[in-house]
Amino acid sequence: MLMLGPAAMAGTGRSLAYVTNVNSNTVSVIDIGNNNTLVDTIPVGNGPQDIAVAPDGKHVYVTIFVDDGVSVIDTATDRVVSTVPVGTRPEGIAVTPDGKHLYVANRDSNTVSVIETAGNTVVNTVRVGAGPQAIALSPDGKHAYVANLRSDNVSVIDTDANRVLKTIAVGTAPVAIAVTPDGKQAYVANAGRANQPSNLVSVIETDDGAVAGTVMVGAYPNGVAVTPDGKYAYVANFFSGDVSVIETAGKRVMARVAVGNSPSGIAVTPDGRQVYVAGAPSDSVSVIETGGNTVASTFPAGVAAFHLGITPPPPKPPASPL
Repeated sequence: MLMLGPAAMAGTGRSLAYVTNVNSNTVSVIDIGNNNTLVDTIPVGNGPQDIAVAPDGKHVYVTIFVDDGVSVIDTATDRVVSTVPVGTRPEGIAVTPDGKHLYVANRDSNTVSVIETAGNTVVNTVRVGAGPQAIALSPDGKHAYVANLRSDNVSVIDTDANRVLKTIAVGTAPVAIAVTPDGKQAYVANAGRANQPSNLVSVIETDDGAVAGTVMVGAYPNGVAVTPDGKYAYVANFFSGDVSVIETAGKRVMARVAVGNSPSGIAVTPDGRQVYVAGAPSDSVSVIETGGNTVASTFPAGVAAFHLGITPPPPKPPASPL
């Protein structure tokens, strides 16, 4: 297979999907504008988990669960250029809208590491609830929302002071969180315990921290992503093998899309037209067309494809002078 490196694709105007593969300790790079073609495979540390893409698309950040670090990938070369030591068993990761800081949820040390991206160094550590699993930033970058797996709550961090402002009780074992583009709501996927999976998503009103309602989805919701227009939240249901589509205005499920075995990571393309869903047991990624909420394709990724992030399309070159 001809493997086109990212430098050769820089002028295509396409976005790339970066997929963490837990059992092969790699990240797959997929050209989503070219029939979801595999264009590179990047070795990273042991147990890659979550992934965050810099706003300018120049770097991708991957939490390395076993090695207690964050791998920094330069998307121009698709190589790891730095590894940042963080807390114990890092899971979730999010980047601020200005790209200057990363927030990393360290599950077994009950902390969030704050990394300054200019030097790839930890500049602060914030103690949160028990078992921080996932993290999301508000669109203005002023708050970080941390889903705490073991204490069944969400910690809200003031990113200016890097301290916890409030703690919000949600459902059982929250494992994923996403904030709407207007910053008014946070959707929290509550997975439940191993012997008693949950099927609920908590909806938090961010202005006062109140849980405005819950939405019943599939079994063991394990990932959540919101469309760029804020109208829909897509929830990956690990045990029921499908994706629930929530209409955010009415807080109701309007569709369920079967995607196969154990979907986990989920991401929406920048134009909102497609949703990419990683499935670990099948080592594959499914693509949902949001217009009709149907699966358009499924393609192989690495071993135990787990989470994914999508880069913004490169800027168009300036028009040639007449």
